[in-house]
Amino acid sequence: MGLGKWILKNGFGSPGSTAKTYAKQYNLIPKSDHDTEWKEVFSLLFTQSVKTANAMGNIGGNLYSSVVKEDIINFSEGDLTLFVFEMMFLATSQFRNSIVSNRDTFLLATEVMREVIVDTAPTAIKLKLNDFREKAFQFVYIYK
Repeated sequence: MGLGKWILKNGFGSPGSTAKTYAKQYNLIPKSDHDTEWKEVFSLLFTQSVKTANAMGNIGGNLYSSVVKEDIINFSEGDLTLFVFEMMFLATSQFRNSIVSNRDTFLLATEVMREVIVDTAPTAIKLKLNDFREKAFQFVYIYK
């Protein structure tokens, strides 16, 4: 693993560390079946993220107030990696700008996020890697 990938996977506030945090929160929420309960679980994760951002005073330029929670949840199709990508994109202008400006950054960030979710919450993956990336790319152009 190169240094750049390691930083994206393990650095403070990186896509990998954020994905790990979401996956851990996901794993803490009691559920019997991801296929039937993912919307409720993602709703809880969304609400918690918004509360945290509001408590911090919107320091990252988040877009939470400009989206409909149900649209974000439904767009994820029950895939935690895509949901995390959406939440990170909405959370900070820094992530939005870096993802939009460089294809290699987009590919590496999505790879790192997927690896973390595979390791931490594998039952929450519903899309193949390329399908996840395609949906993430669509999300960027819907919400940029």
